[in-house]
Amino acid sequence: MQEMVGAIRLLLSLQIIRINGEIVIMLNREIYQLDPVENQLANNGVAKVKDDLSDQALKVLRYELQTFVCDGEYEDGMKEY
Repeated sequence: MQEMVGAIRLLLSLQIIRINGEIVIMLNREIYQLDPVENQLANNGVAKVKDDLSDQALKVLRYELQTFVCDGEYEDGMKEY
């Protein structure tokens, strides 16, 4: 069962694309600027709204703003506000 879970995880982490007629297989982690395996989320992926101005809170906020992904429909929605 563990082998099957590993195989499924690998399949979900692959991108198969065609570039200039050639099929290219890439790992999802290869397309990100920061490798998600090597870079842990500063806030475990949970944003909190609070009036905390401590050094740690500002560090997390800075990290969130530097790594925030905003494109596609979400980006279009942000532009309207």
